[in-house]
Amino acid sequence: MKLIEFKFDNYCYPFFLGTDCTNSVIKKIISLDADAYFVVADERVAKLYGEELCSKLSMKVVSHLIRHQEGEKAKTLTTVEMVIEKVLNLGASRRSCILALGGGVTGNLAGLVAALAFRGIRLVHIPTTLIAILDSVLSLKQAVNASCGKNLVGTFYRPEMVLADTAYLHTLSLPHIRSGLCEVIKNALAICPDEIPFLKQILNKENNYNDATYRELIYRSILVKSSVMKHDKYERCSGLVLEYGHTVGHAIEHLANGIISHGEAVGLGMLVAAEISKKTGFLSENDCQIHWELIQQVNSSCKLPYNLDLNDLLSRIFYDNKRGYIPVEDNVVPMVILEKLGKPKWNNEHPLYKVSFSELKEAVLLITTEENYKK
Repeated sequence: MKLIEFKFDNYCYPFFLGTDCTNSVIKKIISLDADAYFVVADERVAKLYGEELCSKLSMKVVSHLIRHQEGEKAKTLTTVEMVIEKVLNLGASRRSCILALGGGVTGNLAGLVAALAFRGIRLVHIPTTLIAILDSVLSLKQAVNASCGKNLVGTFYRPEMVLADTAYLHTLSLPHIRSGLCEVIKNALAICPDEIPFLKQILNKENNYNDATYRELIYRSILVKSSVMKHDKYERCSGLVLEYGHTVGHAIEHLANGIISHGEAVGLGMLVAAEISKKTGFLSENDCQIHWELIQQVNSSCKLPYNLDLNDLLSRIFYDNKRGYIPVEDNVVPMVILEKLGKPKWNNEHPLYKVSFSELKEAVLLITTEENYKK
């Protein structure tokens, strides 16, 4: 496995990347010398990979497989409590280790469990989705949802390491592949537009990629994310640009409750942000059009699912997790928008722009179907 050190501020943790490297993964895990390992995975990933991983680990060390419900609906404090109770009842101690095997939901759940148990035990991410490998595990953020919005309950917690195997990606559904690619597109649009020619060359509507392409996408994403997090480990200043498309995207994802993936929802959120920026006089028509072209190039939808209610969506946007970085105002939503590709609009020390509710609603209508609006 290739070692890539992910560094930001005074934090650093190893990111190991390989292909068909289960034996290497197990060696890295055992090297931590924990008294017990707890593999946390959803039902699907547990059957695909968790049972085998836990079985091989159990030949050498004490290990347990803890399953949780699949999907965004499992990302709650109720699930966190369930997993913690199982971990404790199975005999965990301060020397134990949580292994987060799965996508972003599992990573966040297990990350919060690790941060809370004994006020913090060791955490290892073993991501199995593209968006987890190149996005969610490259962060200290561990959070679950509240009833009114996404990622509103959580903390910051550093993993011991990330163990990424691209072989896992070949069992992903097309929506999960598109989800990861939309985050790759976000990084290019908001941080590093020099990546756009490369993406135009390799992205395809069939979303068919080999391991070498995946490794290249992952490596480039690590470089881009670290460039804005190197002095902002908590993603409160320069790192906030990573939230491009997320204000509307998180509201869509939370309302959809599993109908649309995280990345695809962020893709729609980026289209809204780009239109607002264009209307405000910042982003050019051409730069705005590039947003639509790249989202379409991975065959991601440019319209809301028909069964999402427009008014419900707009109300959830006010519970965005960036609320409060700049003074809260009635009928104003702080959002990341772009002056031009790769350059966010700043408000003092934050890359946030005050968007009025009327401006936001007008832009959201561009991704809204007649069915959404009728409701």
